[in-house]
Amino acid sequence: MSKLRILPVAMVLLVQFGCGGPVCEEEMCLVPAGSFIMGCDADSTRSVCPPSHEITLEAFMIDRTEVTYDAFMSCVDAGVCSHHMDDSTCRFRRQYLYFHGGEGGDTMGEEDVLGVAGTQYRQADMPMVCVTWVQAQQYCEWAGKRLPTEAEWEKAARGTDKRVYPWGNEPPSCDLALFCQNRQDNCGGIDPDKVCSRSPAGNSPYGLCDMAGNVREWVFDSHAYVKHNSITAENPISTDLPKYRVVRGGGIWDVDVDVSTSVRYISETMQPLHSIGFRCAKSVVSE
Repeated sequence: MSKLRILPVAMVLLVQFGCGGPVCEEEMCLVPAGSFIMGCDADSTRSVCPPSHEITLEAFMIDRTEVTYDAFMSCVDAGVCSHHMDDSTCRFRRQYLYFHGGEGGDTMGEEDVLGVAGTQYRQADMPMVCVTWVQAQQYCEWAGKRLPTEAEWEKAARGTDKRVYPWGNEPPSCDLALFCQNRQDNCGGIDPDKVCSRSPAGNSPYGLCDMAGNVREWVFDSHAYVKHNSITAENPISTDLPKYRVVRGGGIWDVDVDVSTSVRYISETMQPLHSIGFRCAKSVVSE
């Protein structure tokens, strides 16, 4: 992992929203140093998240929104980033919209594999998708940042009170998150929406939007559970299996339990998908 960029503490105090509320710059929000409980409770039925365990993290900043198409294209225009938003390399399966047994059944053919080069994805404030993990990290480095670790992402999403969703323990609604409400209704559409399109009531404790739903997000870690069986761990990072990386947050195609703060997915490092975007982070140290 490349050396973490450092942000002076003085810079994180530029704007504060309310007494005791989120502390944010224009584009990034502060997650203070300290411990939190990461993972699922022992009685959870979810098999795609680790058992709950205590993690201690240093302070960091993280983007308030998913990186947008316009922001990413600035990196492309600078000659640093490339992207795969075309029919031949970034695809999704129509059947995925009905993966819980809805219309269309459980089979799919060649005609069900579609490109996503449509203009709905190429709008200024849409989350940038169809980028590999490498391209996401490349953008973050160009912006003077990095991808968040998996532990950082989860703390930024849930805070320190073990909440199930960024807003609390209340099940998702389409006012709070873009997700698959039922087999035939993805909150009124089948595509992601512009970043921060939901009510601020759906934001995380630190002021981040779309930490549940809209699109899944790349994080730095590989999918191996490094130190996750320890009682405590400090600033954990997993790099054991670099071919596969963790994605977090769920998306508009995921049902309620799959957009919770502790659920994790994996994807091949070099596979661009319509369902995966990202946001960046930056470390904080005292001067």
